[in-house]
Amino acid sequence: MTKPVPKSWQELGDEFHMMIGYCIGEWAQVDDELFRIFRDCVGAYEQSAIIYYRMPGLDVRLGCTDELIESIFPKPERKSGGHPHEHVKKWREIKKTFNDLLAIRRRIAHHPIEIHTYGDRRTPLKSVNKDALSKYPSNAESWFALYVSQHEELRVGKSVPALSMKDLKEHLKGVVHLRDALRHFFLNELMSTKPQSKQLPPSPLQSPETTKDRG
Repeated sequence: MTKPVPKSWQELGDEFHMMIGYCIGEWAQVDDELFRIFRDCVGAYEQSAIIYYRMPGLDVRLGCTDELIESIFPKPERKSGGHPHEHVKKWREIKKTFNDLLAIRRRIAHHPIEIHTYGDRRTPLKSVNKDALSKYPSNAESWFALYVSQHEELRVGKSVPALSMKDLKEHLKGVVHLRDALRHFFLNELMSTKPQSKQLPPSPLQSPETTKDRG
């Protein structure tokens, strides 16, 4: 049986960056599904888009959408010990998954890529001379990963495991599942069963004479 030939540095790097791209692309789909829910809660399409995309970051958009979801479904009959509406419970499960995955998304966006090489050595990708590196074959103990920088580890006060190719693949599966859960919630819990929102009567207009008299 012939021994498999290790992948080249270029192949390892291309595969790792491609997986990062897949993850980022799927998060764009999640953002689109979240906006669909947000717009259905708010109503007007153009105004919803203005409000939603003025909010910086998915965490802020999720928080605002969460408040809208909690506002449109019936509240528990009792403030203490009451059970939330079944659709609110479903949404809270989705929100928890969303927040858990966001933590990994931030790492993908902000943590540097380094190469794990011989003797547990880590080499920042930005300092690698590709021409020089290509002269040395990779082996089974070499891989690309996303590492927490040393100064950030000092801030958090502990060592944080790197994100390997395996971790990115698991993250991608989770994001795809989240995308589908948001779409299912929109079609089955929100759009088809959303209760009618309570409209408050507008405040009566006051004439300038009335305002002047009050002053």
